[in-house]
Formats: sequence, structure tokens, C-alpha cells
Amino acid sequence: GWFYRPPRPPPVSSPAGFGSFPCQDTIPDTIHGYKYVRDLYPADMATKFTVPVLFDKVTKTIVSNESAEIIKMFNKEFNAKNPDLDLDPEDLQAEQEAVNEWIYPHINNGVYRCGFAQSQGAYEEAFDQVFAALDKCEDILTKQRYIAGDRLTLADIRLWMTLIRFDPVYVVYFKTNKKRIDEYPAIFNYVKEIWQVENLIRPSPPLHAALLASHLIHPPPATSRTQWRLRDAERVPFVAAVCCCGSRRRTRSLQRTHQTNNAARYRGTSLIRNRRP
Repeated sequence: GWFYRPPRPPPVSSPAGFGSFPCQDTIPDTIHGYKYVRDLYPADMATKFTVPVLFDKVTKTIVSNESAEIIKMFNKEFNAKNPDLDLDPEDLQAEQEAVNEWIYPHINNGVYRCGFAQSQGAYEEAFDQVFAALDKCEDILTKQRYIAGDRLTLADIRLWMTLIRFDPVYVVYFKTNKKRIDEYPAIFNYVKEIWQVENLIRPSPPLHAALLASHLIHPPPATSRTQWRLRDAERVPFVAAVCCCGSRRRTRSLQRTHQTNNAARYRGTSLIRNRRP
């Protein structure tokens, strides 16, 4: 699964010896010298070896591997570099909890329920829930600037991390292919706006490549990739090259938008503020 490598290592192959996946911009484990994330977990622990992982270097213990918990810790306990920034304000916590109740199961986890479905029925149920939730997001974002109100919150970050991967990864690999994100006017502008937030750590092309490589090294059951029929009326045409370089094209496209909008800001204008279709 997830592994550590020094910067610019040679490409890696699957356990079966197939494929060649680049590992650019990787980092080594400078604490233990481990090669795999699973080495952080106790050998007798009956659990899946998942990321993200928040690890305490002093006690040499995993603090949490739940992203919803970790992002809150980063916002408060680990926010010494930017203490004035609070993405979890008290007056919007109820709104965040309300949207997270359907965004997590139907979008964040929904794309994985499509990709790892064990039956045609499970795939179609998850598929319908993903796009019903995206339609709901589109409706909300035509009426307000952010998903939980008028300010950027942790709920936006959690949603954005799935949206930014949706077209290059999930449409292609998990067959969530009824519509692409760039076919939702409000959501697409929302994704581009958050991309422009200063000091936001953005996924890079190598990160998307690593994500794809991880899926290919540890693919879902063969039936969920080959047996489930795709809905012909809802299929989005694409070429095989998208699997290899689609994420790079999408990232470059957003980078161009980011640069263009920064130029517009210096002129006192903005190109992507109105999200209404």
C-alpha cells in the first residue's frame, strides 16, 4: 500500500511485478527508517493499515488515523504558525456537522463504495447517492459561497479533497461517470476558488500519480472493475491516456486559472465569484 521512499527514487512495480509507477517528490521515514506505512502499526493489531496517520514521535504511538479527527487537531492544537485562522468556528459547527452527515457517506466515502462495490446493486446504490449528493452541493453553492455558510470551514476542506480528485481519478477508475465536476457550474467555480486560497497545500501531479499507483498496486476485487456494467446513457467518453496524465492536465488547467485570477486580483477584479449557472 502506502510506502516511504527517498526523493526521486526509481519507479516501483506491483507485487506481481507489473507496471511502473513513478514516485517523484516522495519523502523517507526519517524517524524509524520504515519502508511502509503498515510498519507504524503494531504487528498484533487487527486493523487495516490506513492513511492519514498522526504519529507521536515522543511516545512512538499512533495518535489517530481518522481524518475527521486529525483535521480538527491541525486547526486548533497544531495551528501555532497561523493562530488567527480558525476553520472550525463555534457559530458554524452545527452547520458543518449537518453537511458532513451526508457529504461523508455519499461523496467522500461514496466514491469508494462505487469503486469497491461487491455487487451490481451495491454499485448502483452508491452511484445514485454520489450524484444525488453532488446535485445537492450544486444547489447549495448557487445560493451561498461555501458549503456550510459564508466562510471557509473544515467542511469545505473535507469536501474539496474529494472534488479535486473526482475527474482525474474517480470518474476513470471508480466509474463515477455520470457527470464530471467541470459540468457542475457552481461546484467547479467553488473548487477553483478554494484552489486559490493562499497557503493552501494543494495536491500535485505526483500526488495524483501516487494515488493512482496505490489503487493499481492494491486494486479492488476484479469484479468491481470488470463485471459491473457501466450505464451507457450516463457514460462519459474518455481515452486510456486520461488514466496516466488526466490528473496532470487537470492540475495544469487549474494552475492556469489560478494564475489568471491572481492577475485579475491585481486589477481589482475577480473572474470566478458568481457561481450561479
